[in-house]
Amino acid sequence: MKLQKKILILLLLLSASTNLAQEFNGFKYIVIGNLDYGPSGKDIYGISNSLADFFIKKGYNVIVVDKFDNLKVAELKYNNCLGLYIRPSHTGFEIKVDFLNCNNETIKSVTGKANSNYVNALNRIFNQLDKIIDYTYDETLTPKKIYPVVENINKTEAELKAYFDSTKTDAIEGIYKSYKSDTNYKVGVFKIGELYKAIVIENDYSHWDKGDVKAIFESTAAEGVFSTKYYMSNKTSIETFANLEGGLITIEIKNQKGENEDINLLKLYPKIN
Repeated sequence: MKLQKKILILLLLLSASTNLAQEFNGFKYIVIGNLDYGPSGKDIYGISNSLADFFIKKGYNVIVVDKFDNLKVAELKYNNCLGLYIRPSHTGFEIKVDFLNCNNETIKSVTGKANSNYVNALNRIFNQLDKIIDYTYDETLTPKKIYPVVENINKTEAELKAYFDSTKTDAIEGIYKSYKSDTNYKVGVFKIGELYKAIVIENDYSHWDKGDVKAIFESTAAEGVFSTKYYMSNKTSIETFANLEGGLITIEIKNQKGENEDINLLKLYPKIN
């Protein structure tokens, strides 16, 4: 019985290692957070770069970044689930490496400890990872992003144009296209009650469906200025303001540094009289 129990435990461990190896194979990119030691500097012991070298040798595309958001790689920008996000931490002679997916779920944590040398701690991490990583990219294992649910209004571009042609519309109503933007999308803005809703007609993101509400505009006492709820690419919303001037809607957006990254929508239809 003792032998059977040992064999069962061994099989379970092997199965767990195989499953984890498969999970690692669902990622096309490794995105490693750059260890920040504050005033002393970033990655002063080369831990983040050593992790990068390890995964490059395993065959991954590797990126070392200060922050996980606003990645410049086009594939990750449109599908951040292609990335496995590594968050290393370092205290004394202990190093911990957390592996997170696009839903910010920790799928694995590995710790390396040593009595006198952080290099030994890092090597112990590599020894553990060597046993579970045999990389071959498999897109069927890539996780799916979990997005908030937004309102969907089932109207086509043709239906909206027919509405604009048959109804006296307000100045903000119409078909718009993103202008001077890295992301291309087309929306239809029309009035529902006291609000104006912008719904997606075309876009670059697979997780945005036609008819999804991209923005909600509410008139203010200032002509051409609208209180706005805008849904970002990840479907989270922000409260801001928008300005309508001629056929251009400018939605005020700031990045994490407080710099302006306004969204511009240029009117395509109907023509401005």
